[in-house]
Amino acid sequence: MEIKDLSKEQLIALLEDFGKRWLAHDGLWFQAIEKTDGMEKAIEKDIEAWEKFTVIEGKRIKQFLGLEERWRD
Repeated sequence: MEIKDLSKEQLIALLEDFGKRWLAHDGLWFQAIEKTDGMEKAIEKDIEAWEKFTVIEGKRIKQFLGLEERWRD
């Protein structure tokens, strides 16, 4: 089966599943850092990762939606 053969309902379910998998991975990553380096380091690295990820993800979403770049001063 190819993705193009999926129904709208199946595609929505697939997206929801991908979201849950991504969230599970994020949680496991955090717990791995916490286990080896402690809560403070895990939080520090989580913040560092999210600062970079949000910029990348924001650009991808804007590109997907065809939104133009806007800057706030």
